[in-house]
Amino acid sequence: MMNSKRAVSLSLVLVFLCSFLLFGCAPKEKRFEATITGYFDTVTTIVAYMEDKAAFDEEVQNIANELKAYDAMSDAYSSASVNNIKTINDKAGSGEPVKVNLFIIDMLLTAKEAYKITNGAVNVALGSVTSIWRAYISNGINDASFSKVPSAQKLSEAALHTDIEKVIIDTENSTVYLEDSEMRLDVGAFAKGYAASLLIYSAKERGVDSMLINIGGAVSAIGTRADASAWSVATQDPRNDSETIVNLKLTDLSVSTSGDYQRYYEVNGERYHHVIDPQTLMPSKNAVAVTVIATNPILADYMSTALMIMSLKDATALAESIEGIEAMWVTDSGDIFTTSGFNAYITK
Repeated sequence: MMNSKRAVSLSLVLVFLCSFLLFGCAPKEKRFEATITGYFDTVTTIVAYMEDKAAFDEEVQNIANELKAYDAMSDAYSSASVNNIKTINDKAGSGEPVKVNLFIIDMLLTAKEAYKITNGAVNVALGSVTSIWRAYISNGINDASFSKVPSAQKLSEAALHTDIEKVIIDTENSTVYLEDSEMRLDVGAFAKGYAASLLIYSAKERGVDSMLINIGGAVSAIGTRADASAWSVATQDPRNDSETIVNLKLTDLSVSTSGDYQRYYEVNGERYHHVIDPQTLMPSKNAVAVTVIATNPILADYMSTALMIMSLKDATALAESIEGIEAMWVTDSGDIFTTSGFNAYITK
């Protein structure tokens, strides 16, 4: 006959094991997903693991509020209740520096640093040129009969007003001033990444430890999924939106893709897209898509643009020289090239 003390102890162990199996091994968090529209001209998707929907809904609202503010400040074409990029552009050459939020100051300081790192491939002061292409692309998308290419003379004249040294940033007084009256800022290569970096910081401060934020292709992962596995992010085939090239595993990382398939129009069968080469003043032709994995979303965002503009040789050399990033290029012929460490992030 079993000793009574031993029987009681064994029973307690069994109860503990049963409780552990029923409750301890099962993730407490549930998967929730939501979309936010209306900001940065795209759709933002949020996936997170949380204990209840009320907590998730509150977090989504917090993110939506922040997105609204960052989008308003980044806008170069519409006025807002706060001074924004359009305000700075409108005051160009007026002699009146514009008082702006620290968000803009930091983003433009980062843009100046990125200009040096990319040897001018990414130039926040290229707005006089990109605004021309923006109008032509919009016309071509909306009505094929209006599809045409801006003249070389028009682009060359606009390029005379793209000297980034004439973007004057006063950090002490939090002001920005464009010395050239014809200069225009374009923060398209920075805004989503910069917004994402702040969203991640705020979410972590609120205790979020398992979330994926996708701002129109600029994807950032906080932690892992509830089962401790990495987040999986698909990279789209630039010539077939129903196909995936690779799936990437992300844990506390960001990934961004620039491509000629995101916003473009055609003239005589040739594709013209929104990623403009500052040297040729034309849409880049070196790759049809570039995906960058980075330790932060700002770097991922502007490097995906830079590496698409540069020649494959120069782009590969630059990517390999920067710690914390990996990249993949897809060419028009369908060839795929990657940096030496990119394959480590591909899921089987």
